[in-house]
Amino acid sequence: MRKNILFLLLLSIYHSCESDNSSENQELSTSEKIIGEWTLKYYYRDSFSAIEQTGRIEEIVPEETDYGIEFTVDPQKIILSGFLRYSVQEYEIVDNEKVITSEHTNFMDSEHGEGYHVNEWRIENDLLITEDPTGDGGGPYISISEIEFSGNLLKLTLENSQFNPNRSGQTFLEYERK
Repeated sequence: MRKNILFLLLLSIYHSCESDNSSENQELSTSEKIIGEWTLKYYYRDSFSAIEQTGRIEEIVPEETDYGIEFTVDPQKIILSGFLRYSVQEYEIVDNEKVITSEHTNFMDSEHGEGYHVNEWRIENDLLITEDPTGDGGGPYISISEIEFSGNLLKLTLENSQFNPNRSGQTFLEYERK
């Protein structure tokens, strides 16, 4: 009888320790979850100007893309790698319909620091904020993204109006953990 009680006691202690460990993993902060290397799997941007009634859709060309991002801890820097090729469709609104006016491809090259998320990063109110103090135009470049984690995926959503107040729409980037 004593052996059974001792066995049940040890079994309950083991299970309580095991459940504590799994809840710790689930309770990682956003800053802790984002650390590491990620590979871009999905890119889509639809940007529209109501003033000009024109827009632009950009979408990843997966077979020509090998683009990655790494979030480091100390210091909190972003390291880009590879190349993103994307298709572009420019359009006008005519009689409430999208009319494609041009199609081509373009790219972002990490060797030139091109990307939506560059240089320094921080998390505030569960938003990813990245900042390059020098930026391309001489002034600082800042981007703010909503963050969503799903399994081994990191989904970032940017409002296009943060780059130009006359533009609407969103940019979606989805990364897979390496």
